[in-house]
Amino acid sequence: MRDAVGRWRDWQATALVRRSLAGVWRDHKLITFAVAIAVLVRVLAMLAFRPALFTPDSFAYLAQSVNPRPGLWHPSGYPMLLFLLAPFHSLPLVVSVQHLMGIAVAVAGYVVLRQRNVPAWGAVLAMSPVLFDSRQIAL
Repeated sequence: MRDAVGRWRDWQATALVRRSLAGVWRDHKLITFAVAIAVLVRVLAMLAFRPALFTPDSFAYLAQSVNPRPGLWHPSGYPMLLFLLAPFHSLPLVVSVQHLMGIAVAVAGYVVLRQRNVPAWGAVLAMSPVLFDSRQIAL
């Protein structure tokens, strides 16, 4: 008898999770599609620019990450991130983390706008520059 009750509770919990996931999907389809497209574009950019796309200031950030100290010209946060990722010796990992942070910022902005009663289409439209700006994609 106890096994039947336990299975019933497990089934109820599973059904509750399914209903809540269905509700999340129904309420947030637009941002889900936008994020999926942004991830696809970013993966294609990572494949095109292996191991990473270097800009003139890339080397200054890399040098500052080797000797972590407050910079005179560049902010110190990004070199500290590079310093934390240095043990992995992987530029693709650095680029992946940057892309994930960009997508996380877009999703956080979407959540804030939705909490402020902005319609879903408006929140996705407002976060589209974060998701699809070429300067954010070509890292």
